[in-house]
Amino acid sequence: MKVRAYDAVTDYDKILDLVKQEKLTSLYRKDKRLYKEAMSNSETFVLEDNDEIIGFMRCISDFTYTTYVMELVAKDTADKVAVFNELIKKAERLALYGNCNLICDDIETEVIYHKMGFKKIGDGFRIDHKN
Repeated sequence: MKVRAYDAVTDYDKILDLVKQEKLTSLYRKDKRLYKEAMSNSETFVLEDNDEIIGFMRCISDFTYTTYVMELVAKDTADKVAVFNELIKKAERLALYGNCNLICDDIETEVIYHKMGFKKIGDGFRIDHKN
């Protein structure tokens, strides 16, 4: 598995397919043009396995203290904990001296976030390995 930066030209349609497969079409709120712009204006990464995108993450970061993970998606047939862990490692590196925060409203995946070491903070989760 390999994490790499998102490429709007080659990855966007594949990510839309993944979003549709996982029934997460609310992510782009029926305006795919605006969603593509949001992905390009964020720190977006994909996780590939054998040249197939099996997960992606969209973040906002100040590159020093805080990274907010806005979207974290894994293909249903993948080991979600493994996919999320690989992507979160990248998010943690964006916040060199601070926290990685996960914005979340998906109660079903809370169990996965707890397994990864996130702690519930308000409506989201925080992981901090830099104490």
